[in-house]
Amino acid sequence: MKALHFFIVISSIIILILLVVLVVSVWFVDEDALPAPKQCQYVILRNFNPEGGFWWMIYNVLHAAHFAEQTGMKLVVLFDSGLYVEKESAYQKEMERFTSTNNWFEYFFEPLGDVQVQKQVKNLQLLPSASTYATNRTARYYAWEHSAFETRDMTQAQLYKTQWDRVIRVRQHVTDEIEEFAAENFPRGHTLIGIHYRGTDKYGNKTSTEDGPIHYEYSFCAQAVRDWMKMHVNLKPFTVFACSDEDPFIEYMKLQLTEVNVVATNSIRSDFSTSGLHLKSELCPDNYAGNEYKELPDCRMYRLMKEKSVHRGKYSGPRRRLGQDALKDVLLLTKCRVFLRSAGNLSNFVKYLNPNIEEIHMNVLYVNRQNR
Repeated sequence: MKALHFFIVISSIIILILLVVLVVSVWFVDEDALPAPKQCQYVILRNFNPEGGFWWMIYNVLHAAHFAEQTGMKLVVLFDSGLYVEKESAYQKEMERFTSTNNWFEYFFEPLGDVQVQKQVKNLQLLPSASTYATNRTARYYAWEHSAFETRDMTQAQLYKTQWDRVIRVRQHVTDEIEEFAAENFPRGHTLIGIHYRGTDKYGNKTSTEDGPIHYEYSFCAQAVRDWMKMHVNLKPFTVFACSDEDPFIEYMKLQLTEVNVVATNSIRSDFSTSGLHLKSELCPDNYAGNEYKELPDCRMYRLMKEKSVHRGKYSGPRRRLGQDALKDVLLLTKCRVFLRSAGNLSNFVKYLNPNIEEIHMNVLYVNRQNR
């Protein structure tokens, strides 16, 4: 018993001595000798292309997010310029419930990046490009811009759906509208046929091929839908979900495809028709000042068509509506059994987000038909 008591006393003394040593060592530690905490680094994605479309910018979000993950940086998305940012104070005020930096990404999605960092970088200019990170790793902020985009990791192409699910959170008010539309317009038991015709805001020009769009005759699109239905009569009944930036296309499909139910959202669209309008616009610049080709007939029509578009033209309403229309169309198209697509990122994202959808590229159909 005495031995046990002796052991307890000695143990208590040893523990007390160790505690005193620990307290003294912490009290007198040389802070300058400690390694400095690693400074957090950020990749900043802004709307670096003033005419970049909605889905092209989201494409950049996915690639910038992948880059941030690979380098251990944090992604900050700050879209405070471009086609979808609200410029009128009344519309900006309406969006303050979602964003304090008038960041159009946050009109539709949960924020990516600390708002304080957004405010810090808002007025910074000439950040080093993320493409230089391999040779310059000391900066705090790196810009994801043209040169970074050109050196993006294309091995990620098969992982867009995974990246979307990991990074993107669509705001509730958007998903509510999508589900409400689907409940009212996509009858249970119907096979859904999605079709997207890209019109007024999709023409190649001197500075960009715009993915090589073709403006098919509207009649070709209606026939493509009919041909698919004839080959899949066992999948009746059908509902066609028609998407476009042109109102005449939507009206044409409803008038022509009377044998099925054709539905469309109440998106803001142009009243201009590009049906069968095959312009040679590759010589046409965006800035016409002093350009020798500006008076070519096709360039005049290109300019008129661009002015008539809602995304790049003179639409004066809330810009967020244009972005939300593009977002809703894609997420609704992913619910379809088959998708007849045109060129461009909007159509691309339907397949990215639903890899199992049957995809028919109307460019291929059209070229094959022309070559017969």
